[in-house]
Amino acid sequence: MACPDEDVVNCVMFQELEALAALQGITREELYVEEPPTALNASPSVRVRWRQEDVQKICERSVLVKAVLEVWALGSSCSEARRWWHV
Repeated sequence: MACPDEDVVNCVMFQELEALAALQGITREELYVEEPPTALNASPSVRVRWRQEDVQKICERSVLVKAVLEVWALGSSCSEARRWWHV
């Protein structure tokens, strides 16, 4: 059995995520922090915007979501991370 193309797997993963978010009333436009992913994305990870109460519901039903990490800030230095957090 041949392995599936990685781009196809990523695309299906994002479709599953979007469908499960829609069940919680979250639109595709509301879901992603940045541009929505496409089949051409190199990374299987994505930054999303979820309400705390929806995280468990979505993950319980998902087959392809492997981890959810809460990001409080990003930056190459403490001062850069503090600026990101205050946006």
